[in-house]
Amino acid sequence: MTEPAFRRGDSVYLVGLSRSLQATSRKSTVTNPCAALNIGSADCPRYRATNMEVIDLIQVLIFPCLGFYLDFGSTFSGVLTDDRGRVQAIWGSFSTQLKYGGSTSEDHQFVRGLPVYAISEVLDKIISGGKGPRLLINGIKRPMPLVRILEVELYPTLLSKASSFGLSDDWVQALVKKDPVRRQVLRVKGCLAGSKAEHLLEQGDMILAIKKEPITCFRDIERACQELDVSEESAGELNMTIFRQVAQQQKIATIASKESYERSIIALWCKLLKLLLSLLPSQT
Repeated sequence: MTEPAFRRGDSVYLVGLSRSLQATSRKSTVTNPCAALNIGSADCPRYRATNMEVIDLIQVLIFPCLGFYLDFGSTFSGVLTDDRGRVQAIWGSFSTQLKYGGSTSEDHQFVRGLPVYAISEVLDKIISGGKGPRLLINGIKRPMPLVRILEVELYPTLLSKASSFGLSDDWVQALVKKDPVRRQVLRVKGCLAGSKAEHLLEQGDMILAIKKEPITCFRDIERACQELDVSEESAGELNMTIFRQVAQQQKIATIASKESYERSIIALWCKLLKLLLSLLPSQT
């Protein structure tokens, strides 16, 4: 399935199960189809979603005449469909930690839409097989897919703010032309410890282009990494244009190779993939 065609203001239907396992269906409106997920580090190491865009909806419906508020989807999960019943996203729960007062941290749960193409691409590779090591799953040895990633955590910055940091008007116009909806640039928040990117990129760097093609969202990074599997001459390297401290630079970033699959997105999404693998039909 290709990327969903949700736009701001589109109607969407949430279908799922409540805590009492009752089938529930509600209608809402998309407020942001490409909101960048921002989950900070927890007090103790644990799974954390990074470099991900999610779908925001109007989650609170107000009925003044009845004197109550109806919360939309914060107490149950399911799927988001369009008006033709086609599944466009998973409506799932995320966890983060919020600090109250001094140093007290409490877990906070919130729900967002995860575009289904992000799952279907990995699932298709699992079903069709990959070039990685063979693991025993449901009694069958299956070759694991290897998905290339840039070992960097990124976050978006509005172009209006990036220009105040010294980004040239030419680059601002080029990025707006590439993506007039998001109007943003990706910046480096941190690199995975021990990765080659750690020696090339610094916190605050703006990633402007890869192979001279403007980059405006996480999806652009993923596509550039996946294209390395098609080219046999890439050697697992990306030619990146970055902006650092009022200076534009060219960097060659070596990303996770096929052999270093333990750093792949499969490891970052291990919990999700375990669920997907359990849904595969077993063969006798």
